[in-house]
Amino acid sequence: MAPKSGGEYATRTGENEFTAKLQFGPGTKRALASVFNPGPNPPAVNAMMEFFDNSVAFRRMDVVMRIPSTYITVSITDDSITVRDEGEGTDQEGIGRFLVSGASTLKGISALGAGGKSAIFFFGNDLTIRSKKRNSGYEYSSTMPDFGNPETAYEGKIKILRKRSKLPKEDGFFEVTIGKLRETPKVSKLTEAAAQIYRPLLIAADGDTSRRVVNREGKIVTVHDKIVLNIDDHGTVVQVDPQKIPLIEGSEDDIKIVRTDKGEPIWYWCGQKDEKADVTNSIDAGLKFYYDGRLITSDFLGHSSRDPRLKDLVGEVHLDHIEGIKDIFSLNKTGGINKTGKEWHQIIATLRQSSLGEYIEQLLKKPIQIAVERPDFFDTSAADVQNLLRDSIKALPAGKVMTKAVIARLRDLVAPTDEVFASGTIYRGGGGGGGGARSGSVSIPHSERIKKPPEKKGHGFIKKIEIEKGDGEMPFRFIDGIIYLDINNPLIQIRMQDQANTMVLIGEVMADVLSDEVDEGANKQKIKNAIIKALGANLKSHPAYQRHFHVSAQ
Repeated sequence: MAPKSGGEYATRTGENEFTAKLQFGPGTKRALASVFNPGPNPPAVNAMMEFFDNSVAFRRMDVVMRIPSTYITVSITDDSITVRDEGEGTDQEGIGRFLVSGASTLKGISALGAGGKSAIFFFGNDLTIRSKKRNSGYEYSSTMPDFGNPETAYEGKIKILRKRSKLPKEDGFFEVTIGKLRETPKVSKLTEAAAQIYRPLLIAADGDTSRRVVNREGKIVTVHDKIVLNIDDHGTVVQVDPQKIPLIEGSEDDIKIVRTDKGEPIWYWCGQKDEKADVTNSIDAGLKFYYDGRLITSDFLGHSSRDPRLKDLVGEVHLDHIEGIKDIFSLNKTGGINKTGKEWHQIIATLRQSSLGEYIEQLLKKPIQIAVERPDFFDTSAADVQNLLRDSIKALPAGKVMTKAVIARLRDLVAPTDEVFASGTIYRGGGGGGGGARSGSVSIPHSERIKKPPEKKGHGFIKKIEIEKGDGEMPFRFIDGIIYLDINNPLIQIRMQDQANTMVLIGEVMADVLSDEVDEGANKQKIKNAIIKALGANLKSHPAYQRHFHVSAQ
């Protein structure tokens, strides 16, 4: 049967010819091409995923033994990139829709109707599209030189040609070829990213086309919609296998279901990866959130990704039935989603109340037992701060609070010592520490202060000061003149990123301890502030500080 004469996106202008009207200015092309810069992968990989998304959205959903799965093939040469899928395919109307920015069927992962166009603008100048819709006897094609050229506007009507197909009627395909390339993806990075991004949909070596999902009624069902993804790199073809996640706890088959307040089902599995089996360290920790089998983000249900107790947490969360979920997608879906809105917060709140949230809470109750590699600059930083403190305290002017006796006491506490730094020790005082042990936490200048004196408990004092932005506490112990810093603590690990940050951290710890050691009652905070101010002036002249904070010596 011949196609209809007119449509919303393509109008029939001849026996085997259709016309679609397009308009893209150079600025629009550059802007759309730039959306792939952010994200966990190289921009060329992020852009390629948009072509995959289109193919995945139109994959065959009725795969059984007698009907092949959807094959997606990427062919990369020196001159061109071709992405072809043998899925549902499309006709002249679908080609017209594909070329119009903002026009989307909203099928599957498709959301904004601009990803494919943006990817074309990113990769190259020339564009050719060929397609055949399943159960149709026609093929359609259109060639557009300079469609993606960022130096020229593309405005006018394009021709979509039709011809009789020699393929079986039940077959369908959609093929995009980009010529005059400006960018090409690195195949190894492309393969690695696709193995994770489309993990639930990729057919493994066993060839099983089925997977278990949860339908809108909240029931676990088996569907046959997996894909075969091949990458042809200059004649060498590689099939992309789904990322393997070895587990020491949990199972992918143990699917759990939780419902939102609206009754929408979310399904998930979780566990802990076998770190020893992850020899290439390629399996990122965290929960991977998927929509229609496509990765959209990773998260720890709001907990810190740096917490070592969650370093082996893995799992999948599927959000196929969440109303409005596409509203938080980005044009570059690999670049992340909007996590500031109520939609995402409701998803996290639902999951925190589920067995998944309980599982994470149990992990967070475990003591931190991992050994953190001691930075090479650890002892050097401590020694530098010790010397800077000594010089700073020498230069302190005597006044009402910083009396000569207080200054002398402070100078005694930071006197040089030849003692070797023990594991976890960030500073060795030159005596005067006194017996017993004190525990405490580092406070940041201008943060909220405690409102009552330290509470005496047993053999020492426990002091808790909230850190700015509610990050929690940074515990340390002061025993016989030695300050021990728990470098296994995730908050301390975050701050010990390099020598400059480590020096600032050590300085804050020292100021906190020294202000207590002089035991001047209500003046402790003023003494601490004076030490921090004097030390800060000297720190700014240190090369490590200047390199990190990009400041010039005064």
